[in-house]
Amino acid sequence: MQPNKNTSETDKNRDVFDDDTMRRILRETAEEVKPANPAVFSRINRAIGYPEKTAGSRWSFMNRLRDFFAIPQLAWGFAAIQTIVLCLFLVNSPQKQQTYEVLSASQVETTFSQPSFHVIFNNTAQMADIESLLQKTGAIITDGPEKRGIYTMRFKKRQTDNVENRLEILRQSSLINFIEQAY
Repeated sequence: MQPNKNTSETDKNRDVFDDDTMRRILRETAEEVKPANPAVFSRINRAIGYPEKTAGSRWSFMNRLRDFFAIPQLAWGFAAIQTIVLCLFLVNSPQKQQTYEVLSASQVETTFSQPSFHVIFNNTAQMADIESLLQKTGAIITDGPEKRGIYTMRFKKRQTDNVENRLEILRQSSLINFIEQAY
């Protein structure tokens, strides 16, 4: 392979040019090249298919958002603020009443409710008489009838809440054959 004549001549001239000469040549070359017209870039963007950036477009918003998160300190600060707000929300969120459910229950039992009772009404008892007795004692039927006519009932809370007196009224009633506390 023969050495290129231009290559050897360039190697010789490289030693001749010092840094100042190279800078002067580059400056003169840069002055000769005219900057491109901004319309050229607009035409290139249209040819590529990128939308032009306008002051009111959503692209400018997206660019600002991208630029905002390009600064790591601001992005981490924003993430820290979000974490603090989330923790405050979780700490101050309203708590639901604690509940539990047993497999045999037909509904959820709350831990803070009145005691419930299993009741068997007399076969001859009329609905109107039962409703009158329940209103008198402040009791409500919560479930039933189940097998053998067993109802589950509970007392409504009252300001003068005396469960034993109300329970005694139910036990003395001729409409009820059986009443015991449910466990």
